[in-house]
Amino acid sequence: MTQEQLDYFHDDVSDLPEYQQRARFRPMGIDSTGQLVDRAYRAGLPLQFNRELVKNSIESGATTIKIGPDQIGLQDTNYSVYRYTIADNGCGMTGEELVRFFNKLSSSGKLMDDQGNFGMGAKISLLPWNHAGIVVMSWKGGIGAMVKVVRDPYTQNYALEPWRLDDDDVFADCTDAPEAYKPEWLGENGTVLLCLGNSLDENTYAGPTERDAYSGLSTAKLHRNCLNERFFEFPSGLDVSVWEFSARPQPNEKPLGSFARVFGAKKGLDERAALRGVVDLSDARVWWWLMPDVQTTGAAGENTRSRTGDFAFLDRGFTAAMHDSEMYDALAGEASKHRLHQFGILWPKVRQNIALVVAPSVNEKGKVAAPDTSRRKLIFPGGEDLPWARWGEEFSRKIPEPIKAALRDAAPESTVDRQKIAEKLREFTSRMQFHAMKPSKTGVAPADGSMPGPDPGSTEPCEPDLRENRPKRRRRKGAGYRKDGDENSNNRQVHPQPQIPTAQWLSESEGEFKGRAATFIPSSNLIHINRDFTAIQECLDHWIRVYAPSPGSAKVVKEVVEQIFEQELTSKVYHALAFEGRAAWREQFNFDRLPLQGILSDESLTLAVLGIIHTHQIIATQLGGRFGGAPKSVAAGRK
Repeated sequence: MTQEQLDYFHDDVSDLPEYQQRARFRPMGIDSTGQLVDRAYRAGLPLQFNRELVKNSIESGATTIKIGPDQIGLQDTNYSVYRYTIADNGCGMTGEELVRFFNKLSSSGKLMDDQGNFGMGAKISLLPWNHAGIVVMSWKGGIGAMVKVVRDPYTQNYALEPWRLDDDDVFADCTDAPEAYKPEWLGENGTVLLCLGNSLDENTYAGPTERDAYSGLSTAKLHRNCLNERFFEFPSGLDVSVWEFSARPQPNEKPLGSFARVFGAKKGLDERAALRGVVDLSDARVWWWLMPDVQTTGAAGENTRSRTGDFAFLDRGFTAAMHDSEMYDALAGEASKHRLHQFGILWPKVRQNIALVVAPSVNEKGKVAAPDTSRRKLIFPGGEDLPWARWGEEFSRKIPEPIKAALRDAAPESTVDRQKIAEKLREFTSRMQFHAMKPSKTGVAPADGSMPGPDPGSTEPCEPDLRENRPKRRRRKGAGYRKDGDENSNNRQVHPQPQIPTAQWLSESEGEFKGRAATFIPSSNLIHINRDFTAIQECLDHWIRVYAPSPGSAKVVKEVVEQIFEQELTSKVYHALAFEGRAAWREQFNFDRLPLQGILSDESLTLAVLGIIHTHQIIATQLGGRFGGAPKSVAAGRK
């Protein structure tokens, strides 16, 4: 491009003063704020506004934050309308600042970068369910000002609604704040925000979902639980309190209740835990809490636990990521089962008594995780999700001894002879071709660069085979496989052999089967087998009917059937793992990809137990041996 062309598309204004250069630019505006705000609101959580408002109060330097119903509005409506208010004694805002901050979607002045806290704010989390307006009253130096943001009924966009001054046709974006709404403890500086709802008679204290019904107000710990689930802990010296009803409010009756202190999840975890500790991963730190087993048995025999209290969400297992003392990606109860499985927490008795909070650090790419725009989860720059699967695999290798002991105690008893299965697999090991290995300066390595695994049945990693000074030998034909009786041969090639997986039988409700027969957990080298799977249950029911006349036959039949199905699945998974180092199969062993697609997927393991002819013959033979012969009907069927 020539200089003339460059000048054609560029104005040289270097000779102008800086203020004139700045004045040339026109900020980009947004016409359809209604649609934009409503769409962003749907990406957040229903009670997201609590987080946004409390966070704003913290950043304003507040030492006291109180959330409660509008007491003046209650009296004016004869205790029939409960409006949400939040007050703090932060730095406060002038009238000019209120107009500037609340007439723009993004006006906090924060840097909008990949690692900042830019995203859903108070306006976006409040306006879509407060079309009649949110009123902001603020005092700075004892002088109060007030603005109201509403949904324009003509354009359906959000805007400041001007106040009419006196009786004249004069309007102003800001007016004086009523002193009656200023709490005594607020002092010279502070802010009060009031939610009016979509109409002026809504119970906005119940939040955006149940504001038309008094039943929503009876959820006494609605806002406190929301804040405890979101904040790990509050800054030292900060008092956050929430008004809670001691009885369900009734129309036209003064409500009963009081303010209750909010502390954050850490206090609840520390108070509940019998044991706690920290595990450092390669790019994260995991805080863990192990609660005492305080379950009781329900009428139907199932395990139950009270879900009341300030930290009820911690009572069924809890996991979350932490950033700046806030928790993201939080999962509790049944929803946390899969993630806890990834971290090696397999058994329900431990799973419902444990909490894990992971704080990411700088990852291997030098990036730091930050909240996404919805502020529901943490992501790395570029939209990369947190590596929960890899963290789980690392943690499962470093599980602290107290958790290991609890898992050992909680593991269900099994009648399956797993030693017998392992011995059978070792008989066939010599036939299995593992991918080729080559000597290296640091030990042994596969020819394709992957790493070897442990010997079958071992829990220890392979030891390197260093033979740097041995004389070179001509490779004999057929070398490359481990042979029985060839353990001490100097020209032996070293080959990786996968560790024999273990198996555990669980019911459909205890595992994550989704109607499948089994699932493989790579981080624990564990197969979960679904004892409620249709094909397994049909086989079990059939053989129980066949041997029904024999006393105690059902128990023996169950042992044999589970032994055979577990043997089939264990042998197939073990053999499949031998393919891991082969180039054509490498993508099938991407254990970080969830759900795993390929040779070890849940669907593949389900297929492995189907096909009744072979299984029927093996079970019939073994049961015949256990019972001293098959029933006449079975024996006749073999002829």
